[in-house]
Amino acid sequence: MLKTVQQEHERLQKTHKKQESKTGFNTRETSAEVRKLQELTKKLEFDNKKLREEQDVLKVDDNRKRVHFNLDAQKLKDLQDHIQQSREREQALLEHNSYLETLVQSLQRSNSAPELRATQTILECKIKSLENDIDYYKRRSDDQNINDFSLQIRRCNEEVLNAKRDMNRLNFELNEKNTTIVNMHAKIECLENALKMSNQRMNAQLVEIEDLRSRNDDLLRKPASSITIINHARNGSDDELHQQRQQQQQRLSTTNGYCSDVLASNNNNNDYFSSDLNNGFRTSSPVKSPDIPKYVHNLKKEYAASINLYQRDYENRV
Repeated sequence: MLKTVQQEHERLQKTHKKQESKTGFNTRETSAEVRKLQELTKKLEFDNKKLREEQDVLKVDDNRKRVHFNLDAQKLKDLQDHIQQSREREQALLEHNSYLETLVQSLQRSNSAPELRATQTILECKIKSLENDIDYYKRRSDDQNINDFSLQIRRCNEEVLNAKRDMNRLNFELNEKNTTIVNMHAKIECLENALKMSNQRMNAQLVEIEDLRSRNDDLLRKPASSITIINHARNGSDDELHQQRQQQQQRLSTTNGYCSDVLASNNNNNDYFSSDLNNGFRTSSPVKSPDIPKYVHNLKKEYAASINLYQRDYENRV
């Protein structure tokens, strides 16, 4: 999109140079707008580049956090598996203990038999050793393993929570950066629209310049006809001159304060318009009086002098 804007700038600059060489039109305001748009485009390119670099850094950090999170999750899973195995062993020991208790009860019931005294002594020794083993495993599971496992599980849970917080923070930062990029694209689109509007304004002004030039050429061709009218007025009677003067005043009164086929000024705002008596034409955008030399060719001195001379002579005769 930025490349398209730059191409549009270059195209406008080339078109502007061609049109300036043809018409002699000074486009300082349009050039200033183009320069401003170019500066804004450069700033946007720099901001986009900076945002891309920050986004790459955030992606690397996100990947690193994901790797740590996966490792912590694997550790937690291993600990959970180990706890499950310990519980299964404890359940097996409890079942074995219940079996031994039933065996002790059966031996106590059969304690009165003299032939079983030796077997009872052996079984009591085995029961004692098994009880010692059970107590040992209970102490180990109660005092050491469960506490260690609980501490490790708690530590792993804290690490998992910290990793999740970091991931949420990174996701929030990524969303902010993406929102900024979207806003930048919207600004670029607005600048493109402004550039199109500037191009349309420039084309409309060039059309008006061509129209004013054609009217100026018509004005340069009209002194000859005015000369013939004035010469005819010299040879005619005073009534005819008075009649011609009234007709001219009537024609001027129909233009609402504007002269026909020339650039005339309005007394209210001192703006200059191009008006036509027959067609009633007026340009869409007024031209200020200091800017007239930029848009309209000056009359030749000899034509202007001759017109003033004949008009002065005509007024003296009337």
